[in-house]
Amino acid sequence: MSEHDIDKRIRYLALLRVFEQHIANFCNVHSDSLAEAEDLMQEVFAYLWEKIDQLRPDSTLSQQNRWLHRVMVTTLVRHLRRNPFRHRASLAAASYLAADEDNSAELLDDILSVLPPDDRQLIDARLQGYSYAEIAETTHSTPEAVKQRVYRIMKTLKKYRP
Repeated sequence: MSEHDIDKRIRYLALLRVFEQHIANFCNVHSDSLAEAEDLMQEVFAYLWEKIDQLRPDSTLSQQNRWLHRVMVTTLVRHLRRNPFRHRASLAAASYLAADEDNSAELLDDILSVLPPDDRQLIDARLQGYSYAEIAETTHSTPEAVKQRVYRIMKTLKKYRP
């Protein structure tokens, strides 16, 4: 095993140690079942290994997080293109669940699952606490454009409240 391969493996494992739960959460939120979440997670791990050389070794935790987010989004888009006819719950069914507060986490998953992948990713990033500026940097947009898009998505979702 070459020195480069050893370094690559160390960086990969270090990144997984820090972000494994984040990757798992991302895959669960963007999947319809546990089996699909596991498949997506394996795809993220494989694509992460493939692209790890693009991550600068001296990058900060924040830079690593943004880079990882781009890798996960790219993997998700590739996954969705291969599986275009996945079952999705309707917003009407999701809003029905809102009457039961115990189902609030399920409701959020159902509502996010019916959004187009780009909108879902944007809302997911906001829910994880990313600022408009951080999202704009990742999506190659402006903070104002991201803010406007979030507003429009939320306005659409509010139509489906019970």
